[in-house]
Amino acid sequence: MEAGLAIANDAATWDGDEEAPAVVWIIPDQIGPLPASLRGHASRLLSAQGDTIRRLEGRRDVTGRHLTALRSIPSSMQGSSVYLDVTS
Repeated sequence: MEAGLAIANDAATWDGDEEAPAVVWIIPDQIGPLPASLRGHASRLLSAQGDTIRRLEGRRDVTGRHLTALRSIPSSMQGSSVYLDVTS
């Protein structure tokens, strides 16, 4: 689990200069109930996963806003200024 969480955290801090890491997870079978001694560790992992999900969702939302802003720029700017006024 920790390795998968580390990969997801890497994806959350990925800067886009290279291909995003792929995460492949196979559901374990026949593992039985969680031992009581591991409940605290599992709880911390679950919390860390939630933090990673929120961080990734935040980055997705920011990316969506950036794409919306980029799509609002006219694609044909012949004879127009090459600068875009973003202050108004």
